[in-house]
Amino acid sequence: MLPEQDIREFWQTHPCREQFGGARDDYLAFFNRYDDFRYRLEAHIPACLDGLCVRGKRVLEIGLGQGADSEQLIRRGAIWTGLDLTAEACARVTTRLTG
Repeated sequence: MLPEQDIREFWQTHPCREQFGGARDDYLAFFNRYDDFRYRLEAHIPACLDGLCVRGKRVLEIGLGQGADSEQLIRRGAIWTGLDLTAEACARVTTRLTG
């Protein structure tokens, strides 16, 4: 079993599927490219989120990645809280949601 610190360091330096968003010089464009890739690959996710009826419900997301699902939950009216093992993922989602 890998120590938690090793896992954290890996994801801190290799954010989830970062390569599919391209250059990060323009964060809005990066997140749009990433979302296009993600929901083309996993097209079922938005429909699954619609089926959860999250409006007004408290949702805890564990493992934030690039924040694509975080944004989808919030757009559907969830009272969202998210956490991640890495500061990098938290910073990216903060940029995404406040940028």
